[in-house]
This record gives sequence, structure tokens and C-alpha cells, in this order.
Amino acid sequence: MYMKFKHLICSLLLFYIIESSCKPHKTEETIVCITTEMGIIKLKLYNETPLHRDNFINLINKGYFTNKIFHRVIKNFMIQGGSSSVLVKPDLNPESNFNYTVPAEINKKDFHKRGALAAARKSDVVNPKRESTATQFYIVEGEKLTQDQLQQVQDEINSQLIQSKARKYYLSDIKKAKVANTPFNEQSIVKTAIAKAQEENLKNPFAYSEEQRKTYTTIGGAPHLDGTYTVFGEVTEGMNVVDKIAYVKTTSGDKPEKEIKFSIKLLK
Repeated sequence: MYMKFKHLICSLLLFYIIESSCKPHKTEETIVCITTEMGIIKLKLYNETPLHRDNFINLINKGYFTNKIFHRVIKNFMIQGGSSSVLVKPDLNPESNFNYTVPAEINKKDFHKRGALAAARKSDVVNPKRESTATQFYIVEGEKLTQDQLQQVQDEINSQLIQSKARKYYLSDIKKAKVANTPFNEQSIVKTAIAKAQEENLKNPFAYSEEQRKTYTTIGGAPHLDGTYTVFGEVTEGMNVVDKIAYVKTTSGDKPEKEIKFSIKLLK
């Protein structure tokens, strides 16, 4: 009986190894091309963020990114696109058809350096899991920072993390007290929540790596977004086009005075 069981396990293991080896493993990075009236922007999509990569590819294959516009641009910060052009009717792929979200794939390796491609999302208040919108993306134009400026940004991010964690502890403790129907001192709960959040943050604070510090002080970027938005690619050619778009005249809401239309296709 033991020998039969051992033989069965070995057979299953061998089948699993063969089956796994037959599945394709994506090693080459996907390259996409954004065509605009101002020029062409080429980007590569990271394999370490497969959900965002595959969603972007799916949108391109479905023709979603055809006659879309960069609807929000901020000089020395970023250009954001994915909205429909009001000048193109009818829109065969309106945003309402793609209102799902993509789970966050935030990691320490991919950060908001100049040229980074990242996904937009709704605020933490309504989106605590920081899931990305399906169709909205932005490309970082950014600016260079000094070491002191970068340290200030790092301190501010840690402060925001403590506030966010303290709020979670506070709401949890208030809920427990109400469920147990026990009297509680709200001010005391606030102090306890802040103390626990600070202690937790001290154990694992947010800190820029040496690579990030070197990049942000020599090339530039938008470091204040790190750890909160998913970066899933980067520009390989055409940063001069990104700069041109970022410097156009805008109206209220950072919207370009003249629509900047674009289309995206897969190169490989």
C-alpha cells in the first residue's frame, strides 16, 4: 500500500513539473506606442505588475485607446489620459463600459521616477485598498529634488501613514466598545490609536532606497506618490513629447485648452 501511494505521489509530481514547463512564461517586456499630434511615446510594461500589464494590453486590443485624450496635465508633474474626446461621436468605448477596478500592485522596486507609467485611482477615503481605475493612466514628467526636499517628502509620507493607521485603530476600537456596549473615553481611544500607529510605523517606516534618492536628485520624478499608486511601466522613447504635452496651456482642472488626442497600439 505504501509503495503504491509513493508511486502515485511521484507520478503526480512528475505530471505537475511537465505541465508547468509547458506553460508559456512571459520574459520579454511588452512594448506599446502612444501616437499623438505632438509626436510618439514608446513605453514598456513591467512583468512584475501582471494585472495592470494585462489590463492595459486588453484595453488596447479592444480598441479602447483610440481617439482618447490627455485630459489633465500639470507642468513639472505628470500628464494623465484615458478620457473620451467630446469631439469624437459616437464613442464606441465610453468609460462607463470599463468601470471595473484593478487590484493594487504597489511595490518598492517600481517608483515614480521621470517617465514612469502609473495607474490613476480614487482617493483612500472611498478606495482604501488603493485599487486602480481600469482606463486612467498617467506618465510622470516630474522635477529634480534636493536631498533635503526628498527627506521632507519622506517624513510627510510617514506622517500620512501614521494618520491612516491611527484612524483604522480608532474606528476598530470604537466599534468594539459599541458592540460590547461598554462606556468609553473617546479622547483616550484617540491617544491609544495614535500611539499604536506610531509604534507600528517605527518598526517598518517608509524610506527611500539609495537608488530612489539618486534617481530623484539627478533625473527627477514625483516621489510623493510612491507607495500609494501602482507603477506598471516606463517611457523608453519620447520623453520630449511628454514634456511638450505637460507644458501646454490649460484651463480649470488642469485641462488642456486644446484637446490632445492619442491612440495606443502594441508593438510587441
